[in-house]
Amino acid sequence: MKQMIFRTAFFAILIGMGAGLATAGGLQGTWSGAGSASFGSNDERIRCRAKYTRLSGSRYSLWARCSNGATRVTQTARLRKVGANEYEGTFRNAEYGVSGEIYVEVRGSRQNITLESSSGSADINLRKR
Repeated sequence: MKQMIFRTAFFAILIGMGAGLATAGGLQGTWSGAGSASFGSNDERIRCRAKYTRLSGSRYSLWARCSNGATRVTQTARLRKVGANEYEGTFRNAEYGVSGEIYVEVRGSRQNITLESSSGSADINLRKR
């Protein structure tokens, strides 16, 4: 009888952990973190805060604000899910007239964002808040 109770409790914990991982792995919500941006020969450390909103089943919008300490910039993006934990799309920074490609890879409560444009690139690591 004790083994049956233990097995039931063990499987209940595993099921609960699996539900938590699925929630943590979602893209929607607020994220923050840091990374680097390169513009020509200039590399800068940046801090960012991002918010994703689901538009439909596999499409999301992104609003993000990043700062190097002296300057703040805001980007928007539209993404679509292209793999189990992968998203891609286009971004735009209206302040500087910059647009390009965005790639996002989510691993649980962490994600890596890569931005690429003709003006430069960025690599940002975020954690879900």
